[in-house]
Formats: sequence, structure tokens, C-alpha cells
Amino acid sequence: MGLMREFNATTVNIEAAEPANAGPVAIKINAAQPVSELDLLKQRLSKVSDSPAPVCFYPKSVKVTHGHRWAGTKKDLHYSKWKLNAVAAAIRGKSLIDAKAMLGSVDKKGAKFVRELVDEIEKQGVKRGRNPEQMFVRTATVGGSIMYKTADIKGRGRTGMIRKPLSSIRIVMEEKTPKDFYKMMLKGDTPPGLSALFRRMLYQNKADFDHIRSISHMLTSKGRYYRRV
Repeated sequence: MGLMREFNATTVNIEAAEPANAGPVAIKINAAQPVSELDLLKQRLSKVSDSPAPVCFYPKSVKVTHGHRWAGTKKDLHYSKWKLNAVAAAIRGKSLIDAKAMLGSVDKKGAKFVRELVDEIEKQGVKRGRNPEQMFVRTATVGGSIMYKTADIKGRGRTGMIRKPLSSIRIVMEEKTPKDFYKMMLKGDTPPGLSALFRRMLYQNKADFDHIRSISHMLTSKGRYYRRV
């Protein structure tokens, strides 16, 4: 039936894909007893000399390491989520020093909310022993909340509807590991706020020209540009 076939020959030669030094193996079959293909395969495998099992190479899982992360949330803010998101977009991916400097120059109501939350997260990190110079804003997520409605009393007996939106913001702060932090500076991605801090330290220590020139990729925007190029 189907895939099962019977053989009545006394001897059958089976060719298999083996090394060049291995020839065909003869299998003796009893002519009086029908043999199926499965039985032939079992006999064939029993005659083959023992060979070592194939070695399987499994890909090693790469463990991605990152610095310490912690988050802060501020809810029920009487501010539009669209306007708050515009302020949050200005600090995404920036260092803590640059984010605080950016929020200080933004003349918006939402900048006050974001600045208060950033200060709270910084205090939490300092209590945990984190270095503020290595803190970076990893994510800043803004969402909307319930929109309240109140009546708008107008003249001549007319009324309208005033919508009062509420929003919330969640900021995740990350402290980069020393390896990633120094690798970033060597690549020419030193945050501008940190570069200003380095320049101030060199000025106070009265560093010589050769020393300043050797670390120009950490001090000026032009030096960072040439290092990236």
C-alpha cells in the first residue's frame, strides 16, 4: 500500500550519501519473508559504522547592558497634551544639564511642569548615589486625561461650552555606564552643557594649549564635528 513496498530478492545493494572511502553495504534479506522499506532502513543503519554525532552550534544570546533607570510621573496637569508634548520633545535624548538649560530658556507654561518633574527625578537619582553628569533623559511620554466641560455664560441669554483639558507626563531618566559615557565623548557626542563645564574647569586650572588641543573633541562644537567626520 502506498509507501510500503515488499522485496523478495536475497541481496539488495543500497547506495547512500557517505564519505568517499565508504562503499555500498550489502543487506541480506530472507526471500520467504516480505520486508518493508522501514525494515530495510533499520538494517542499513545498523550496518553503518558508528560515527560521531554532528556538533550543533547555537547562536549565543547577546545580553544588552544599560545603566540604571528610574522614572517620575506628573498627573492631572491643567494643560493641553499637544502643547506639553512640544515642550517634552525639546529634552528627549538630552543630558540632564542640557535639558535643564533648555527648559530655562523656554517661555511656556508647560516648561514649568516639566522642569519641576526633572528636578524631582534628579533628587531621586542623587539619593540613590547617581552622578548627575551622566544622567540622560531616555524617554518623555505625554498623555491626555479626562477633559472637563463647564458652561460658558455669554451675553443676551446665550451660553457655550468651555473644555478644560488635563494631561500627564512621565519621564524616564538613565545614568549611562562609564564605558558608554566615555565612548560617547570619544566619538564626538559630548553634550554641550558638559563641554561648557569642562571648559570652565580648564580655565580655572589654567591648562596649557597642548592639553586643550588634545581634548578639543570634548570642548567645542567644531571639535566634536571633526571627530564625528
